[in-house]
Amino acid sequence: MNATSYTTDTGFLVSGSTLTSFFDNFPKGAVITDDSKHIQYVNRSAELLFGLNGGQLKGCSIQHLLSAMLPEFGSDGGREVDSFECTLLATGSQRVPVEVNYCQIEEGGRRLIFFMLDDITERVNNQRRLFQQSITDSLTGLFNRRYFDERLEQEFGRASRYRRLFSVIIIDIDGFKQANDLYGHGYGDQMLQLATSIFHETFRDEDTIYRYGGDEFAMILPETTKEGTIDVAERLRERFTRSCSDMAKRVKLSLSIGVASHPEDGADAQGLIGVADRRMYLAKESGGNRISAYDFMTTSNNEVDQLLQSLTSLAQMMEKSRGYRSLGGIGHSQEMRSLGVEVGRRLGLTLEQLQVFEQAAMLHDIGTIHFPNELLEKQGKLSEQEWHQIRSHTTIGEGIIDMMVTPDRKDLLDLKNIIAQHHEAVDGSGYPNRLRDEQIMVEAKVLAVTDAYSAMQTDRPYRKAMNKSQALSELQALAGSRFCPRVVGELVQLEMGREEPIL
Repeated sequence: MNATSYTTDTGFLVSGSTLTSFFDNFPKGAVITDDSKHIQYVNRSAELLFGLNGGQLKGCSIQHLLSAMLPEFGSDGGREVDSFECTLLATGSQRVPVEVNYCQIEEGGRRLIFFMLDDITERVNNQRRLFQQSITDSLTGLFNRRYFDERLEQEFGRASRYRRLFSVIIIDIDGFKQANDLYGHGYGDQMLQLATSIFHETFRDEDTIYRYGGDEFAMILPETTKEGTIDVAERLRERFTRSCSDMAKRVKLSLSIGVASHPEDGADAQGLIGVADRRMYLAKESGGNRISAYDFMTTSNNEVDQLLQSLTSLAQMMEKSRGYRSLGGIGHSQEMRSLGVEVGRRLGLTLEQLQVFEQAAMLHDIGTIHFPNELLEKQGKLSEQEWHQIRSHTTIGEGIIDMMVTPDRKDLLDLKNIIAQHHEAVDGSGYPNRLRDEQIMVEAKVLAVTDAYSAMQTDRPYRKAMNKSQALSELQALAGSRFCPRVVGELVQLEMGREEPIL
C-alpha cells in the first residue's frame, strides 16, 4: 500500500501511510482490492485468518477465497457499507466463518474495494450448540419430536422429486410404565438409555432415530421398502427383548412396533405417521411384543392372512432369484406397488381399494411359480405353445387366490379378479378373457400400466431396459388400445414432474 492519499465517501483525505499503520495493528482482517477484486493489500489479522502471508495473497482474487458470491460493483453504486456472512476458503485445513463488511473507496481516479473480515467462530459455534440443543432430547441424546417433523417433511420432498421409497417406524415400550411406577424414574431413565443404545446398534448410519415422546420412539429409514423395514424391526424387537429384561426386579420389557412406508401408506407426513401410529397401537392392543405393518394383518391373524404373507414372501424370493430388479435396486413388484398406489390415489381409489391393490401388485405373477427359468430367460422368439404357457399365469394366479376366498372376504374376491385381469386390454385384445374397458376393474388397469412401465425399465434376458422417456412414450402410444388412457395420463403426469436422481 503506497504512501498516497485516499478519498473516502465522507470526503476526508487520508494518507496511505496512516492507513497502513492503523490497519496493520487492527484486530479485524482488512483487505483492499482493485475494482476487479484482486487483492492489493492485507493486514496481519487477515493473513492469520487466511493462513497465508501478504506475498501469497497479493494479486489473488478475493472471490476465490470466499464461499459467497460478491456483488458486482459499479461506478454509480455499491458505495454504501454492506455485509454478509461466509466461510474463508484458504489453503489451510481450517475453514473460518467470518462476517464481511465492504464498501468502495477511491484513490484519485481509481476505484478500490475495502473489506473488513470479522472472525465469528464463537458466534457460529454458539448458534450450532443452541440449535443442537433445540433438536436433541437431553436424556437419550436422540433427536426430538420437533426435528422428526422437520426431517420427515424433507424426506417426503426428496422422495417426491426422485421417486424414492422410504419407511417410518413408531415404537412403544411394553411394560415401561409399570417398571417406572414400581422402581422410580431413575430406573426408567436407565431403561430408556439402554433402549437407545440398542437402537443405535441395530440401525444403519443413514437411518435417523428420534425420541417421539415418553417411552415412544420413531425412525426414518431412507431407501427402504416395507419388507426391508419389517426385517430391521424384527431384529430390533428380538434384540431388545433379550437385552431389556431384569430378572432381579422381575422386569421384562418388549416393543410394539408400527411400520408405514411411502408411498403406499401415505401421501403426506401426517397421513404416513397416522398409519404408523395406528398400527403401533393395534400391535400393543394385540398383546405387544409384535410388529404391525399391514392393516389386513391387524384385523385378524387367521390362517388365510398367514398364507397371504407366505405367498408374498415366496413371490419376492422368486423375483429375486430371477434377477427382476427395478428402479433403485428394489423388486419389480415393489416398484409396481409404490407407483401404482400414487396413481391410484390420483384416480380417487379408496383406502380399501389401495390396500387390495398393494397385495395384488406383490402377487400378480404368482402364477409363474412353476415356470422353468429356461422359458422365462429365453432370448429368441417364443413358440405358440410357449406363449400359451406364459399367458396361463393369470389363470393360475387367479386359481391360487380363489382357494382362499370365503363369503366374508370380499377383499380376496377383488384380489383374485385384479390378478386375473391385469393382462386384459381396454380394446378387448388382452388375455385370458378378452375383456373390454368397462369390464376391467380399475385396479387391474392401474396394475397393467405400472407392470408394463416397471418392466420396460428393467433389463430382461431378451432385451435391454428402456430409459424413462422411452418407456413413457411407449405407454402413450399404447393408450386407448392396450392401456386405459386415463391411467396412462396420470402416470405420465406424475413421472414428468419428478427429477432424475443425482448419483
